[in-house]
Amino acid sequence: IRKVLRQIARDMEGALQQGYSSSADDFFTYMLVLRSKGTHSLTVEDIVDNAIVLLAAGYETSSVLITFLIRCLANDPDILGKITEEQEEIARSKGPNEPLTWDDVSRMKYTWKVALEILRTISPIFGSFRTAIKDIEYRGYHIPKGWQVFTAQRITHLDGNFFNDPVKFDPTRFDNH
Repeated sequence: IRKVLRQIARDMEGALQQGYSSSADDFFTYMLVLRSKGTHSLTVEDIVDNAIVLLAAGYETSSVLITFLIRCLANDPDILGKITEEQEEIARSKGPNEPLTWDDVSRMKYTWKVALEILRTISPIFGSFRTAIKDIEYRGYHIPKGWQVFTAQRITHLDGNFFNDPVKFDPTRFDNH
């Protein structure tokens, strides 16, 4: 897979240099554009790694999130209506068969809030490991630099100390983000 993705990266980079492609085409090309502009220190291997994550890790988590999103939208016609209105407004600004661009995606403000809320309420990943970057004391425990610490995002996202009415599906909680 890595060999094929490296070749795709080289081919796409060539297409970019010859003007046959743009960053609006897809995420892979967008990363190559960032790399070519020098705005990010991405190597081809970094781009290949990101592509593998999108291909492999995103499959089951995406299907779980989409399933719960459909359930939430079916149970809340107001939220569904707002998303539909936003999407129809973008569709009206496009020509027939004109594809979406990254600019179009950036206009999906309410849709993005709904996506953030679905990620908060139905986190597809219970938690993750992080490496302590320095020695710390936490509630009487010493955690040395370099130790692996498990963070439980699912528990944090449903904690009333951080979110008002944490089990309620409410995209407006992200109005100021």
